[in-house]
Amino acid sequence: MVNEKILAILANPKNVGQMRDADGVGKVKGEKCHDFSKLFIKVEDRTITETRFQTYGNAVSIAAVSVVSELIKGKTIDEILQIKLDEVLAQLGNITHEQKECVESSFGLIPSCVNSYYRKLEKKNIETETEEKPIKEVKAKQKQEPKTQPKEETKQEEKTEEEPKQSAAKTIKIKKIEIVEPANEEPKVEVKEETDEIDIFSEIDEITAKISEAVKKMKNK
Repeated sequence: MVNEKILAILANPKNVGQMRDADGVGKVKGEKCHDFSKLFIKVEDRTITETRFQTYGNAVSIAAVSVVSELIKGKTIDEILQIKLDEVLAQLGNITHEQKECVESSFGLIPSCVNSYYRKLEKKNIETETEEKPIKEVKAKQKQEPKTQPKEETKQEEKTEEEPKQSAAKTIKIKKIEIVEPANEEPKVEVKEETDEIDIFSEIDEITAKISEAVKKMKNK
């Protein structure tokens, strides 16, 4: 059985859904309550500006992740690491020892999100440095190599001997000299097409919505 606070959260869970362009994605799998949860975060200036979550688990797990997603919103990366488990438990009311294990599992989404955020940030910095390095090398090479000035076209004139009873004439032959400078090769960047991950979470949003509707109907009886 779940208490009134958990029922109220289930009737109107916050931040349900996916986030395709998340800056960090926390993932946990409960060993005892057998739940699977994801928490997505959007970060600007090291502050959590938006959150989304998906949970495949029991009512307590769904409520706990909803609470966690609200607690971290508006806080900095450093501040969310200072959140205590008791802050989550306080919003869930009285729960059993078994239910607390589900909350503890959901609480683990916070450090998981932070780790994911730093991994993505590090990967982004490495990719940026890799892209900029060949461009800098090309520019440096261009500065070192003296630019050759295009040579002017040379003209060769050949005079023909005067033929009897004809006016003198000139035959001009123009020889074109073409200078072809080797073009600097531009750095190539390979872009791999990303494919959306297909996993157990594909239908969770719909399941969560159905749970919410069922709870609302039960409370109205």
